[in-house]
Amino acid sequence: MRHVAPLSVKESKTAPSETDQPLRLGAVAAAFALCAVITLLFAAFYQHKIARMDAQRAEAIAAGHDNRAFCASLGLAPASALYRRCEEDAAQRRQDQRLAKEAAGAL
Repeated sequence: MRHVAPLSVKESKTAPSETDQPLRLGAVAAAFALCAVITLLFAAFYQHKIARMDAQRAEAIAAGHDNRAFCASLGLAPASALYRRCEEDAAQRRQDQRLAKEAAGAL
């Protein structure tokens, strides 16, 4: 059986050439640009989520006002069971309309 000497890697004793430095700077710049793009995409996604939640909250407040105005226009007393039922039915109708629009792809 033959004895084989282990492979060894010889270290270069020369300093990195001047042509390697622009490549390193380019790689660093590309990594920085990639991090910046990822950060901007994350911020845009997060901002969109916040804007959508704010819009839904504003819509819910407006719907509540509209429901109360509608039930009051029917002459129902705000403390009565009929008034509460009217508000609940109006809210359910709005929810059904919203779900129908979402299913149709309008929202």
